Amino acid sequence: MGAKRASKDFAFPWPAALTLFSFCLLAAMFCPPIYGTGEIGELRLVNIVFFAFVFLAVGNLFYWLGWLARRMELRAPGERARALLSLALAALALAGCWSWLRGGGSVSTAAAIDELRSGEAGAFRACADRRLTVLEDPRIRDAKLEPFPAAPWLLYYADIAEDPEEWINVSMAAYYGKDSVAFPGY
Repeated sequence: MGAKRASKDFAFPWPAALTLFSFCLLAAMFCPPIYGTGEIGELRLVNIVFFAFVFLAVGNLFYWLGWLARRMELRAPGERARALLSLALAALALAGCWSWLRGGGSVSTAAAIDELRSGEAGAFRACADRRLTVLEDPRIRDAKLEPFPAAPWLLYYADIAEDPEEWINVSMAAYYGKDSVAFPGY
């Protein structure tokens, strides 16, 4: 028996219907959190919807390209050039949509990439490592921690207070077995 060959008879019918279905699917993904909370939901949910958008966009692109290729097979050579120009414009429009969505920064994956590129995440990590070295050193009883040089949106939630008697400083001191935790100069 020989290898089974792929069928070339698929005509890619109704590409607009597939695109409409994809839009409806993405819209439906937002319905549960909007119904339940009145908001679009946590960023992890938005991130899942974003990945679904990417997969659907790529699937739609391939489907539309298949539909266009079938149409080009039926055209005269002069009309194929116009069809290729249409394809190039469609690809350009898709790239424009992608860059517009990518620039949003509200999706956590996009925000993480931005923070890595800008160096904020690296500066935050380096400072956190230096602070951890001070906090884990048993010889240091009163820990003086440098302030974070950057506050990446995804990594930074809160820091210790200037006053060593604030609850967050006291809790951190107790956790690491220190007498006090504060910024230098306090």
